[in-house]
Amino acid sequence: MLSSTELLEDDGERSILPEAVRKHRAREWAHEDSWDVSGFDAEIPDPALRFPFELDPFQKRAVRRVERSEHVMVAAHTSAGKTVVAEYAVAHALQLGMRAIYTSPIKALSNQKFQEFTRRFEGLCSGSVGIVTGDVAVNPEASCVIMTTEILRSMLYRGDKGLNQVKWVIFDEVHYVNDADRGVVWEEVIILLPPEVSIVMLSATVPNYRDFAGWVGRTKRSPVYTVHTTYRPTPLRHFLSFRGHVIPLMDHEGFHSEAFQRTRDLQNEKAKAAPRPNRRVSVTFETRPFGMTPLKGEGSPTAGYVVDKVNHNDPSKPAARLGVKPGWIVASVAGEDVSDRSPDEVQQLTKQVELPVTMEFEVPVVSNRDQKEGAAHGEKRRGGQAQRDQAPQARSAPAPSRESRERTETLRLQALLRSLDAEDKLPATVFVFSRRRVEALAADMPNLDVCTAEERSKVHTFLKQAFERLTEADQQLPQVRRVAELAGRGVGIHHGGLLPVVKEAVELLFSRSLVKILIATETFAMGVNMPARSVIFTAWVKHDGAQRRALLPSEYTQMAGRAGRRGLDSEGHVFLLCGDEVPDQKQITRMMTSKAEPLASRFRVTFAMILQMKRFSQSGVQVEDLLGQSFLENARARRRPEARRHLKDRMQQLEALPAVQCILGEPDIEDYAAWEDEARSLGILLHRRLYESKSRDRIFCPGRLLRVFKADHFASTDAVVLELLGQRCLRVAVLLPLETSALSGRSVKLEESWMLQAEQLPLEAVLQIFEACVDPQSSKEAFSSAAASEADDGAAKAAALRVGHELLAWQQQGLQPLAMNKTLKQVEVEFYDTLLRQRGLQRKQENSKCHDCALKHQHYEQLGARRSLAADIEDLDRELGAESLGLLPQLRAKEQVLRDLECLQENGLISFKGQAAAEVLSGDEITVAEVVFHNILEGCTPQEVAAAVSAFVFPDKVEVPEDGQMEELPESLATIRQALLDQHSKVEKLLVKRRAQYDSEEFARSCNVALMGTAYRWACGETLATIMQESPFQEGAIVRAIVRAEELLRKLQEVAKMLGSSSLQNVFSEAADLIHRDIAFVPSLYIKQA
Repeated sequence: MLSSTELLEDDGERSILPEAVRKHRAREWAHEDSWDVSGFDAEIPDPALRFPFELDPFQKRAVRRVERSEHVMVAAHTSAGKTVVAEYAVAHALQLGMRAIYTSPIKALSNQKFQEFTRRFEGLCSGSVGIVTGDVAVNPEASCVIMTTEILRSMLYRGDKGLNQVKWVIFDEVHYVNDADRGVVWEEVIILLPPEVSIVMLSATVPNYRDFAGWVGRTKRSPVYTVHTTYRPTPLRHFLSFRGHVIPLMDHEGFHSEAFQRTRDLQNEKAKAAPRPNRRVSVTFETRPFGMTPLKGEGSPTAGYVVDKVNHNDPSKPAARLGVKPGWIVASVAGEDVSDRSPDEVQQLTKQVELPVTMEFEVPVVSNRDQKEGAAHGEKRRGGQAQRDQAPQARSAPAPSRESRERTETLRLQALLRSLDAEDKLPATVFVFSRRRVEALAADMPNLDVCTAEERSKVHTFLKQAFERLTEADQQLPQVRRVAELAGRGVGIHHGGLLPVVKEAVELLFSRSLVKILIATETFAMGVNMPARSVIFTAWVKHDGAQRRALLPSEYTQMAGRAGRRGLDSEGHVFLLCGDEVPDQKQITRMMTSKAEPLASRFRVTFAMILQMKRFSQSGVQVEDLLGQSFLENARARRRPEARRHLKDRMQQLEALPAVQCILGEPDIEDYAAWEDEARSLGILLHRRLYESKSRDRIFCPGRLLRVFKADHFASTDAVVLELLGQRCLRVAVLLPLETSALSGRSVKLEESWMLQAEQLPLEAVLQIFEACVDPQSSKEAFSSAAASEADDGAAKAAALRVGHELLAWQQQGLQPLAMNKTLKQVEVEFYDTLLRQRGLQRKQENSKCHDCALKHQHYEQLGARRSLAADIEDLDRELGAESLGLLPQLRAKEQVLRDLECLQENGLISFKGQAAAEVLSGDEITVAEVVFHNILEGCTPQEVAAAVSAFVFPDKVEVPEDGQMEELPESLATIRQALLDQHSKVEKLLVKRRAQYDSEEFARSCNVALMGTAYRWACGETLATIMQESPFQEGAIVRAIVRAEELLRKLQEVAKMLGSSSLQNVFSEAADLIHRDIAFVPSLYIKQA
């Protein structure tokens, strides 16, 4: 490899790559197709497939490329007609007597395409269409086979003979390469496809489609022709629906920003409207005390009793139970008017009257301003008749509850849907970003009926046929009955919690316009292709698993694009249903008018990839080859000129940085920083385990001493727990030198050079937990207000000072690691090496002169800056190298983990154990292999085995109970559960040890034991109806897991066969047979009706 200086001297004319490779990369592999379509009929007089309509120009260009057997990528809007190109490619393969493979990102779309293609091609060739998914294989040797991209990847890895004679592979929704979890699959498949296979790629409009096409061409060493269009056959009109008013927002003339001023005008008009009189509510109390306290003024007595607080904790005090709310005003007691009496007088009267007593309350009409301001602060009552006359508006009630907001949203949605029905703008899809809310909206509109009697009869007939294969018990499932009732009114729901057969029934009813209002999550837009006349967004902010954010432009375009049916509608209608507040103009403008996100590589090194490639190492294919040809590496190569500039900048910055100057002349900071870095990753799993244990409240109690850090703010320092906040967060008081930052309202000065500062830190910021505690009461009181360091807040300041001085005293005595009592013995055994290393690092750090130095944080920051720049230079140096691979370090790290687990031999060849893991290729294959090879399932019943396997096929996120308690299981099953978790934890420790990158949450979900009890009951023969009486999971999630478990059990049979274990082979087979029953394995309606 050349040095950094040599790399910088490369002026771009010269390259360290071989000549052939340089020419290969320099060639333009993507070509924009601008062919004049007027010659289409002359060039293709006898097309492989004829269409009953005139093709659009972009379709003709793409079809011409298919006729010439050339790679083609089509980028067009949703519903533009991209499927025409896919159908023509299939017909072209049939015409040549060869085969075509159509891949889709999800199983539901595969099923739908199977039905469509079966009807489309039934006249061309008998039995010409088949489908292969994880749980279905129909006519797999057909001329056209539809499958998910993962299935095609598996076939490529194992060199499946079914790939022989394949002429075309069609990638639908290829923009799924952007998917963080599954995007890597598209890259793997494109790289592994034989060069003689022609490719059709169908994508939504993305700005860098040519870059992606260029990468495909470079990988396959053949040009890719791109066909791009922004034409939308059915134009869209977008509207804001604000308080019953429909306001045009965007159409063919452009974006109408004045729509937001119109919403502000409507809001102001309502604010100026005459206030409505207060509502009166009567409440009868049968016991005392009532459980409410008044809001009292300061100084002189105040007239009127306004409810300030309501006791929700004591069931013997009835106010809360009877619905009394803060902000209500007592108007009368036992018929006696008390509006001009003081709170004390009213309270005295309530104690004297006989029970039961009826009290009348005035419920103030609350303005928007009151809701914002009064809810948070509550206005103090003022004396005088003038003030009393104004009291109803001044006494603001709390802001509307979630229930109130949702009720208002439901009413407005129902009104909008009725108006669309009246204006013949149905069917409509209503997008909602919560399964719970989908169900609630449908349930809260019981009078919404858009079906005629004839349509209702057709719905009934269809559902009777669709559900005829269900058992009688399954037909009576609440979900099945609820969906049937909704469908009878022309309303449908669609989300991931629905049973597959129920979801498909709704989809088919919607496609036939029998369901005219579909309330769905966004998966409906990302999956099946079923446009409507109108689309409604109830929100445009969603939680993506990590944070709440506005919809990305591509997400909005995908969902909004479902409006407008080609050939049926002259235009599509999109409505944004607003709340009471004026919508955020910048947010909506950006969402609707910005470019879609570019395609970006999600390529990453996986265990499955390594093991599969190692299996085929005899053919000369190496994992490095896969990495080197990835879209990620392609993008890195394109960044090289920019990388040279960055390298020069970083080297100049490093030279300009001052060296760390120790006043003691010691070089210890280098060693100290190395120990600090190790400590930061060492205890993460240990502390997480302690946090999730039953002893959490004792370990992280107020007053507990910790060692913590805050990245980019301060290095390791001692701290005191003030409060456990939940969500793996702590509020702590940290000991810092005064030079670190200025004193503020969240800090107090302790001595000449030290201060104590309040911080909120995540659990990952804890380096070590100590046995010592300071006074818990002082810890609770310290920094209890925003002015803890000011003289007028003596109590909080005094508490903070006591905490700080106690902490300093403990430092002098010496801090000992947390003692593991009997309840934590298992943790101590499991993390013995971690605890031992923590103590060793503690001793090294505390013996260093840097540890108590006031300049430590400053020097650590300086050193960190130098190390960061040095790391950047090293990365850029590697990126500019000829043989470098950005993912190579991760490949080596994961290969080492596989060696540690004996899945790879020391020479890099795959072991017998590794071959067994490679056979699984679903779930967490590494932990599965560990479970099998450690004989954890040996001697288990088939029911227990089915329950155990469910842990590897249930990736749904499950909330961990506050007490960390898991579901109670039979003793033998609980033992198996713990063994699974132990093996999973062992793998995670190795990932940490070898510094292999991984997503901790994703890894945790790959072995999710939450469903084991449910799976066990299913394997024991219980019906889904019985299970659902106690299960916290939705029916669809359970059934999907059962189907995946059966698939995994079949694969494990092959593993057991490899091991030569007939007992394991039999138990896996019996377990698979036990769970293969009833509603979980009802055939797809698409396949049934094809």
